[in-house]
Amino acid sequence: MARPQKENGYTPIANEIIDNIIQLPLNGTQWRILAVIWRYTYGFSRKEHSVSEAFISKATGISKRFVSSELKKLIEQKIILITKPSTYIEPRILKFNKDYEQWYRTIVLQVNDSSTGEQKQASTVEQSFYSTDEQSFYQDKQKDKQKEKQKDICTKFIPPTVEQIRKYCKERNNSVDAEKWIDFYISKGWMIGKNKMKDWKAAVRTWERNNKQQGKKAAQSGNFKQRDISDIDDDKFYANT
Repeated sequence: MARPQKENGYTPIANEIIDNIIQLPLNGTQWRILAVIWRYTYGFSRKEHSVSEAFISKATGISKRFVSSELKKLIEQKIILITKPSTYIEPRILKFNKDYEQWYRTIVLQVNDSSTGEQKQASTVEQSFYSTDEQSFYQDKQKDKQKEKQKDICTKFIPPTVEQIRKYCKERNNSVDAEKWIDFYISKGWMIGKNKMKDWKAAVRTWERNNKQQGKKAAQSGNFKQRDISDIDDDKFYANT
């Protein structure tokens, strides 16, 4: 009984790669070619390796002619990249292209010569499936990605101008100095503690609140001079944000 263990070696592949490559209508031979390339690159903690067609043929049991045909399609789709062409004495060096946005997501059907005895894959039913359900699924995934990108654009922080700060402070009738506020955060790289600022209005309200608290403390101690929040120790300020 076989008892394979991860401790004896494994091939690490990112889930994001799997999630995207299973959307491609690859045939069985192409999957087996990919498996060999993954095994002898990622499986040995390397990004590329000299993998000849003869080697893939021997590893998979698929004829060299057929390996050559299907590997060529993977290269054309930019799923497999050639990092160094072959020479008279050395095979070319191949690598798996993990940048799935570069892949040509075209339908690749396996075609063969019946004289070799190799079985055809991608029947009429299979082709129909790829052209309807799978393409629809892929289109939905692409739409979701576009929505995520649009969401990131919409939520991206844009630093305010002095005029915007001054106008907002006037609306709130607070004592926050717009110039000091913006100079303070420019010097901090628009960071609040260890985090990037997301809402500048909320940061203004925090200054307003802290200014009021400092004013109350000063009044209670008999010192009626209100301190500006930029004079407060950073750690104490961040603790209140």
